[in-house]
Amino acid sequence: MISVLVWNVNCRKNNPNQNNLVDAVFDIICKHNPNIIVLLEAAKFNEYKLLSMVMADGRITKKYRREIETNDKIKWISNIDKHAFSHRHDDDCNVGLVLSNKILLFSVHLPAKFQSNDLDQHIFSADVSRNIHKISKSRSIDDVVVFGDFNMNPFDPGMVSRHSFSASPDENLASRAKPLYEPAKTGYFNPMWKKYGSKQDANSEPVYGSYIYASRSATNFVWQMLDQVIYTPSLIDKVSEDELHIISGVGGTKFLQPPIGPNSLYPSIWPSDHLPLLFKIDV
Repeated sequence: MISVLVWNVNCRKNNPNQNNLVDAVFDIICKHNPNIIVLLEAAKFNEYKLLSMVMADGRITKKYRREIETNDKIKWISNIDKHAFSHRHDDDCNVGLVLSNKILLFSVHLPAKFQSNDLDQHIFSADVSRNIHKISKSRSIDDVVVFGDFNMNPFDPGMVSRHSFSASPDENLASRAKPLYEPAKTGYFNPMWKKYGSKQDANSEPVYGSYIYASRSATNFVWQMLDQVIYTPSLIDKVSEDELHIISGVGGTKFLQPPIGPNSLYPSIWPSDHLPLLFKIDV
């Protein structure tokens, strides 16, 4: 079983408050011990400070290293044997690694929702999904996990269209869905439908999505599920929905603190406007 933490840390520029963010990732490591940490919008995130903190902490037995960095935008940190990874794909906003020659792990950061329209996002996500398919097909891999900041809600055209991810909330439909670009391939199962609008658990803060966008639009949802994890139906029994969490706080720090203002989940001392996701895969 491996666990993956993915977080859009909103750290593209020098941020005087980024130490809070490094501390938060460290606290998540101490509590949840993720094997793979994927940070998006991480150009100015100080991973060297994080790795130094981890190395100096006696509670953490497995040591982490920087696995991959692409144009300072996406950073992967891992405590898995480096020889377990093979085949690397990366571009400006997406990274794919093959784990143990049998699972393609693909992190994405797609164009901003509130600076694009549905058609723009649909076209872009169609290109990304085709690219993922080409990689998996070339490596004869059926098990694929795509995760990160899709900048779309589960019901948006770029997520559900057969031209793109064809990501369904129904396990049976996900197995039968056939993307138009490859009729022999199945679509994806998307467990985030069930997470959207649902409180995480009785002891957590009420979390109904991964991002808040408050606008004057009459159709504004406020809570958005822009950060998602989707996977091929072959992994339905290997990725537990019960082990998929939106983290609302750690180490005594609540990420959701009133007042919640436009585009912000956090108080002014907190640099990220997204909540992190944690999930596990039975490998």
